[in-house]
Amino acid sequence: MPNPDDLQTAKALMQRLVAEFAALRVVWFGSRALGQGHPGSDFDLLVVADTEAPLHERLFRAQWATRDVPVARDVVVVTPAECAAYGAWRSGVVGEALSQGLVLHDVGG
Repeated sequence: MPNPDDLQTAKALMQRLVAEFAALRVVWFGSRALGQGHPGSDFDLLVVADTEAPLHERLFRAQWATRDVPVARDVVVVTPAECAAYGAWRSGVVGEALSQGLVLHDVGG
């Protein structure tokens, strides 16, 4: 169970990412989402969005959109097709997020 303050922070990050990317889905994963974070832990978020932007631009936009939330964060932005392909790799970041993460935003459900 995540810490209530961490959940509030994750939701603040999610709101900014949804606004920036018109995200279809945002999944919070990693140690903080599992309630195992410590003060130095970052916030890990997976964003699924229809975008043609190259990976480096997605990363920049994600960091810029969340710049006013003063926490360390790792944000991965993938397209629905990338999510489907990489989600099958259970040892990868997308697979971890999909199997262990908490869905904070989902347009389809």
